[in-house]
Amino acid sequence: MTQSAPLAVTMGEPAGVGGELTLKAWVGRARSGRPFFTIDDPARLQALARSIGLDVPVKEIGRPSDAAAVFASALPVVPVRLRASVRAGQPDPTNAPATIEAIERATAMALAGEIAGFATNPIQK
Repeated sequence: MTQSAPLAVTMGEPAGVGGELTLKAWVGRARSGRPFFTIDDPARLQALARSIGLDVPVKEIGRPSDAAAVFASALPVVPVRLRASVRAGQPDPTNAPATIEAIERATAMALAGEIAGFATNPIQK
């Protein structure tokens, strides 16, 4: 891990508050702070941002090292596609594999030294 490695945030339960937390964290980002990216479904985040009235551009990235170049102007997202549409407050087991995949990918990135660390948004247990 380098001193400038980004942080990662996993999607959490797609029907929960994790997406809002991630979007609001990007809106409140500090210009001099460490960049972060999320491992999530970009379409879900774009729709959620619109529905809660946040102006958050979303940009897909291929690897963690791409986050720094995008962070100032858009929320960087390593894509994990959901299998079913999301209804707030109504978890769908069909989307559980995406939640697990996001955590597994963040873990692999941490073990490989590609990220400084990661946080998981709340998950349905």
